Amino acid sequence: MSSPPKTFRPFNCVPQVVATDADGPDFGALRYSLSDGFDWKDLHPPLFHINADTGEVCVSQDIDRDTGQTSHDILVKAVDQGGLSAQTYVHIEVEDVNDHAPVFNPQRYAASVSSHAPPDTEVLTAVATDPDSGRYGRVTYELLPSDLSGLFTLDGDT
Repeated sequence: MSSPPKTFRPFNCVPQVVATDADGPDFGALRYSLSDGFDWKDLHPPLFHINADTGEVCVSQDIDRDTGQTSHDILVKAVDQGGLSAQTYVHIEVEDVNDHAPVFNPQRYAASVSSHAPPDTEVLTAVATDPDSGRYGRVTYELLPSDLSGLFTLDGDT
């Protein structure tokens, strides 16, 4: 399994598939190809291509995890000079990168609190979301320093 970042660029190679052949030099030279049978083959250009001589699987176009699949399964075929072949599956996970900033909804908050409110009275709950996944989508909060920031506390995780 290999994991390119979510915005992997074309012509970057992911894994190299290696096959061996016990035949001598006359029939032992191998050629690699991506086999048919997957829906992504209908994409023009396809997402991946393979170097027929080395077995390197390379990205053919931009891959963006946010707008496409998060993983891809491809079938690689190796053929020797005598026409004998073998196949293997390659599973590629597209990793997320931190390419989105958190967003507050709503963008502005307003609240009022009684001057007689006891300490730890909840004044408001602000909510921000981040469309990135995993650790990149986790949002933490902090109060920016100001003259009044000492009057308030904040749970940085919620």
